[in-house]
Amino acid sequence: MDELNDLAKKYNIPRLRGIKVTKNKEYNMAMGDGVLSISTNYVKRVLTDPTKKLPTNSWSYGQDITQRPFSVKAYLDNGFERFRSTMYHEFGHHVHQMKYVGADDIFRGRFLTKVENQTEDLFNKLKKEQGRYIGNSEYGDTVFEEWFAEQFSMYHLNKLDKVHPEFKKLIKEIEDEVAR
Repeated sequence: MDELNDLAKKYNIPRLRGIKVTKNKEYNMAMGDGVLSISTNYVKRVLTDPTKKLPTNSWSYGQDITQRPFSVKAYLDNGFERFRSTMYHEFGHHVHQMKYVGADDIFRGRFLTKVENQTEDLFNKLKKEQGRYIGNSEYGDTVFEEWFAEQFSMYHLNKLDKVHPEFKKLIKEIEDEVAR
């Protein structure tokens, strides 16, 4: 929780309101309304032997894009780091949902924050330029929110070769604006 509170401060967004532990089998973790939900099934699966070495995917930007894993967790070699990756992924959703929330955030007939608008535009631009494979994981290619969260996770785990160069620019803009 301290790591997430530090990120909330870094990005000048509300801290999480809480953590909810569930027996849900449909997801590993989920973010909504400022609450991080964690499935006990996921905890048992990844933290049974948290330091056990696991097979990893070594893909990085510039390599054959079709060789990426389904999820960025596959870049990490133990259950503890995979758990943290999922936690950062979900917190990435909190960032894009909460950063710059204001009265003018209704756009394209729906409520989107400035970060979500920027991310959606970037995601669509990259898909138009590069085709259907643009992210560091197959899951990140599905929708712009997941692309942001997958990139955010690797960025904050200092796996920068797994982070799209355009995301690095976007997150730097956000960080620089917060620093001002």
